[in-house]
Amino acid sequence: MNLRTIGGILAGVSALMLSLGAISKSWYSVKEGDESYSVGPLWKEACEGSRCESEMTMKHTRGPEETWAAAGLACAGLASVAAIIFLIFGIIAFTGGGGKGAGITGIVFAMLSNVAAGAFVATKPPGLAELTTSTGVYLSSLGGMLGIAFGIVMIIAAKTAAAPPVAPPG
Repeated sequence: MNLRTIGGILAGVSALMLSLGAISKSWYSVKEGDESYSVGPLWKEACEGSRCESEMTMKHTRGPEETWAAAGLACAGLASVAAIIFLIFGIIAFTGGGGKGAGITGIVFAMLSNVAAGAFVATKPPGLAELTTSTGVYLSSLGGMLGIAFGIVMIIAAKTAAAPPVAPPG
């Protein structure tokens, strides 16, 4: 398997993880008895038994929660853009194209999505301290790390393709 194929696989999985992280309601959750509450960058959900209601995280927020919800929108937006870029770059890598430019661009967008996710995590209001970290945080982080790995693989692939062949001694 050549480096560009590996890069294509990394880009595809990164795109999937970033997309799932962006739409996930399970970045933070809490459960007490038959009541549960979970929230992600775009959506929050409150359940009582089997009856659940979902709404946008930004809805009905004030003060610190409004800042947190805005950081969630930025996180989901950047993760979505990065996912689209990784999907396109993955297709390019599978066709044998792409190189240093795709690698550097991939690293930049992976870092941007990770910084936005970090802002969402860091601005969680103190009033929501009972919420514990859940799967969405890990999906987003893993997607960003795979995006960085894609960038590194593509940069290495470009360097190995550009290296002149070494003449055998003799």
